[in-house]
Amino acid sequence: MNILKKYKLIFGFLSIVLFMGLLFLINALFSTGEIQEKNIKKDTLEQRTQPDRTPTPTLTEDYEDEIEEPLDSLPNFLKIEVNGEEKIHYYSSQNPDRPDISVQKYGKIVFERRIPLLLTTAEDYTVPMGKPEIILTGSSFYGQNVTVYVYEKGGVGFIANDEGIVLEQHLFPPNEREYYLRTWAQK
Repeated sequence: MNILKKYKLIFGFLSIVLFMGLLFLINALFSTGEIQEKNIKKDTLEQRTQPDRTPTPTLTEDYEDEIEEPLDSLPNFLKIEVNGEEKIHYYSSQNPDRPDISVQKYGKIVFERRIPLLLTTAEDYTVPMGKPEIILTGSSFYGQNVTVYVYEKGGVGFIANDEGIVLEQHLFPPNEREYYLRTWAQK
């Protein structure tokens, strides 16, 4: 009888330890999920408000560095086109007729075109950045009813329609502004 009580105590103790361990494991799994879910919501909100809503000339500082990760390893990569010294990397975008592109020369990015993920207006650029240095009319893709705004010193440009909706964003190193204006600004 004494041995039976001893086994009951050991069994009871092990059951409690096992139950507590199980509770701890469940708590750890669910609390991590809540934190990740909050981070995802926060990141999604930041993506909605910052990159497309607050353009800034400092974006081009990264372009002067050598490319570390192959551009064709990005998840929305479509194809590469080689034109002499240029490599043009194409990526799927919000507009199926107008892919995003990154143009590379001698291992450096010299131009990027991005279709905005969210509704962006010309004022989203002109309010924080001021009056653009260059304003052009027309585009070979969008026609004559669009305006191209260029901030040469900041390496930022964008194309907007008559209603002020930004159709695409351009990024280029400021030292490549002549190349940008000649080749990509109104394309």
